[in-house]
Amino acid sequence: MSMRAVFAGRDMKLTFILFLIGLGIMNAVTSMTDSIAASVGAKDSDGLIGVAMIAGGVIGSLLVPALSDKYRKRKPFIVLCAVLAVPGAAGLAFAGRLNPYAYSWDLVASPPAAAAAAVEAAAAGSAGSVPASSELAHPSFRTEVAGDYDYEFQLVSRKDGSKVEAGRVRVSVAPRGAAPAPVPTAGAGYAIAAGQVLLLDGTAKDDRAIAAVYAAALAAAFVLGFALMSAGPLGFQYAAEVSHPAPEAASQGGLLLAGQVSGIALVAGMSAANKAHVGAWLCAFAAFSVVMLLVALRLAESPMIITEAEKFSEASNSPAGTRSA
Repeated sequence: MSMRAVFAGRDMKLTFILFLIGLGIMNAVTSMTDSIAASVGAKDSDGLIGVAMIAGGVIGSLLVPALSDKYRKRKPFIVLCAVLAVPGAAGLAFAGRLNPYAYSWDLVASPPAAAAAAVEAAAAGSAGSVPASSELAHPSFRTEVAGDYDYEFQLVSRKDGSKVEAGRVRVSVAPRGAAPAPVPTAGAGYAIAAGQVLLLDGTAKDDRAIAAVYAAALAAAFVLGFALMSAGPLGFQYAAEVSHPAPEAASQGGLLLAGQVSGIALVAGMSAANKAHVGAWLCAFAAFSVVMLLVALRLAESPMIITEAEKFSEASNSPAGTRSA
């Protein structure tokens, strides 16, 4: 049977859309955990967003399909997963806004005729560097131009824009290959060599707020993982039932392919412009999750519920599954 015939039915087309969005988001989030953590202000994610997502997914994939088999219903549980995906994706997208503080960074001093080169190098760096002016709490800096650079930072209130704290950070850059010299100025300063990446940190006043925001992001990742990963086996089973008598491998293969292709596309989009638009992509994921919910609501109930126990029983009673005397 051709792949076109397998996906010819209305419910299979809707299921294809669900996997295109859901599996794509899951692959993108688990691939970009450090960038997502940086978008909420965390200095070092340690991959915990991915861990939280997978932990939620393991629990969900054990619980939700079992409940679906017990109650012999598919659609209500697929809709439940889609409902949970909305706050999960929205939590990741907007967790950073829970921080009552925001940063502004500006390059105020640099070697003569090197300022433009330094800003360009910072913007195009391959290790997560950002432009000189940034609202990130802990932007990274990298340049090939040796010299002393002063960054001025301000910690401001998101509520009214009032200044909470201000100061300067000096970065002393030695030529490539040379040992970095100690920063010659007092106060906050760092010494690196050209080409090295430095994570700037102007103040620790917002560390408690960032810890709370990061905890909220981890909770959102757990919920999103629970929703998307538990919907996977449930969706595969639903697809096999609505596309019967097509081979189960054909429907599963098509759905997996859709999710992998969309995942690659989403990771490429999040990585573009040196990952400068990760926050915007997370907002898009929140919108995509609403689309998933609307699509899930349009599904029809499976015309034939085949539980895992029934599949095992059929396999053991078939001629190929019987033991010889």
